[in-house]
Amino acid sequence: MFAPDEAPHALAQFVTRFNAWPCSLGQLHLRKSPADLTAIAQAPADRLLRSYFQWIDFPGRPMIGGDFMLQLYGPGDLLRAQNGWQVTGNEDPAWGWKPGFTVFADRHGDVLVYDRLNEHSAIFGSIQMRSFKVAANILALIGALEAGIAVELDEFEGATREDDDSHVPGFLARVREVVGDVDGADVDGFMKFFFE
Repeated sequence: MFAPDEAPHALAQFVTRFNAWPCSLGQLHLRKSPADLTAIAQAPADRLLRSYFQWIDFPGRPMIGGDFMLQLYGPGDLLRAQNGWQVTGNEDPAWGWKPGFTVFADRHGDVLVYDRLNEHSAIFGSIQMRSFKVAANILALIGALEAGIAVELDEFEGATREDDDSHVPGFLARVREVVGDVDGADVDGFMKFFFE
């Protein structure tokens, strides 16, 4: 995993890889200077997450494709991304949904969230507001995605599905293995979010 002071380098690497992935839709851009987030109510307290939103530009609602399909929301889209995910007070506490949770990515109606009130927010997956940890921080999530996508593209050459849409033998085990090697990734949560 990257140290906090290496965040801009890790983010630049993520932008480069996103733009090179053949299944990506749209483009990401690295800003020349950090964006001002002071007017964004959903801006995170966490320094690494703030760096993610300050340095990466998300024009045209970019999306990771393939097995790791994920719609990414930039700062300008965060307010819209919260539609349908507001806390009503009637949530079951066992679901693990916190009032500070903020949606920043969507996968077929399941979302990735951070706690905008937490200065050291983990990344959580949430399926129908039932939440679980996916990564210790945004850099661990990026590292896990990069590792998993490398398996999909480099080792399996994108041929990860059988005719019945199930995964080919060995693919999920290999993804679990490489994600487990990423410092800060919660391999069980990551696999649950993307593959269960």
